[in-house]
Amino acid sequence: MANHDPLVQSAGAMYGPGDATPLPPPSGATRQFNVSGSSVVAPLLSPTGAQCASITITQLDCILEMRCNEEVVVPFAKIALSSVGSIIGAFPKPLFPWPRLKPTLTIGNASVPRGWEYEVGYWIEGGAHHVIIPQASRSIRNVSFLGPEDEMVVVAPSTTVELAWGEHEEIPVAKVDARVSWRSRLDGTCG
Repeated sequence: MANHDPLVQSAGAMYGPGDATPLPPPSGATRQFNVSGSSVVAPLLSPTGAQCASITITQLDCILEMRCNEEVVVPFAKIALSSVGSIIGAFPKPLFPWPRLKPTLTIGNASVPRGWEYEVGYWIEGGAHHVIIPQASRSIRNVSFLGPEDEMVVVAPSTTVELAWGEHEEIPVAKVDARVSWRSRLDGTCG
């Protein structure tokens, strides 16, 4: 399923422990990248192991056109949820670590070895299901066509996704945006 929504360009910053370093100005010629991946379906379980709901995350095909040191925001995935039977009773928001869903990730025709990860927190409180997927980032280094001195960084979700629904309410769906930047390695590393 191809997605050709417009890119939203923004100023970028490289985030590290305790600070943010602005990206240098965009430079060089525009390059095109195709970012895609697999979909994943998983049960959402109570602490006793009973399935209460399920989640489907469908990755979208994104065609990016950008210059080095540019950041864009693109639609990256869709989240669909479904309930399984009636609400079984309340249980608290789980402690970390949360279960991780790991669909594949591809840039161009190259599969990213570490793939992709979404952490998913699930609980029932106040007669409603709650799902949270925190903002996350995965740096993709050393993909051959990016070269020895540059990298692509994908932050998806670009903001935390929080969804809730009661037993007789319409189940929400959500779109996940990603912040994607192609940049020179500011730390001076190669390879």
